[in-house]
Amino acid sequence: MRLYLQSLHRLRELPLAALLPGHGAAMLDPRNEIDRVIAHRSRREDKVVDALRREGAASLDALLPRVYDDTPAALHGLARYSLLAHLQKLVEEERADADGVTWIWRER
Repeated sequence: MRLYLQSLHRLRELPLAALLPGHGAAMLDPRNEIDRVIAHRSRREDKVVDALRREGAASLDALLPRVYDDTPAALHGLARYSLLAHLQKLVEEERADADGVTWIWRER
């Protein structure tokens, strides 16, 4: 997630006329689309941090329904990968730890 967000910030600085994703329609307003995705990921990370702070320590499966309470349960299998990426980002930033199964919030 950290590298993904870094890439989005770098893309945002380029003089792009459009984004042409591997699926879906061309995105003719690239800066706004990039800003939308960055904002979405930031809001999701806020939910991850909030859930982990409240629990102190929790498994991915315990965090998933809390963090993705606004997402249909049928999509939680996919959402699990995004949650994992957010948690790994928090570990890279030394804001959380992991012991294999459990994710642990590190108070600052």
